[in-house]
Amino acid sequence: MASLPSLLLLLILSFLFFLHPSFARVSPQSTKLVDKVCKLTPDYAFCIQSLDSKHRTSTANLTGLGRISLDVALYNAKETFTYISELVNNVTDPTISVPVGRCFSLYQTTISYILSATTNFEMKSYEMVKLLLSERGNNPKACEAEFKNVKSPLTRRNKDMSKLIVIAEVIAGLLA
Repeated sequence: MASLPSLLLLLILSFLFFLHPSFARVSPQSTKLVDKVCKLTPDYAFCIQSLDSKHRTSTANLTGLGRISLDVALYNAKETFTYISELVNNVTDPTISVPVGRCFSLYQTTISYILSATTNFEMKSYEMVKLLLSERGNNPKACEAEFKNVKSPLTRRNKDMSKLIVIAEVIAGLLA
């Protein structure tokens, strides 16, 4: 049988576990808001997964979701850019290296536009956010199109980036 101190420790740890904010349940309002936003995107499941991957979503209003969506898009763009940088330095086959080099430039621009969109979002210039994202929202598709007769090493990343930009655009549209 377990000792009293062991039981007491287990009880205290259990209590702390349920009180910790990261274990808090998502509010019904936040769930409805995420659901509303994601129903307006082309890939509902991807949207839910992307927005629910952040702990901040559980308490976010629409403005908070907008910030989260831009943060996720920026993170993804930077990660993809880093991956492309590695490809630029390691790929020697010109059928891959030339399109990868073009994607390098496209993702540099995408990051710059997401940063500008984030600045405009903070200034509540939601129409400008939509404009900035729509102008460079096709960069991942343009990157993918560079790989005409060869399998792209960026297909999944490009598709995800396009979807993340759409999520941020939808939220900016709702706020505009």
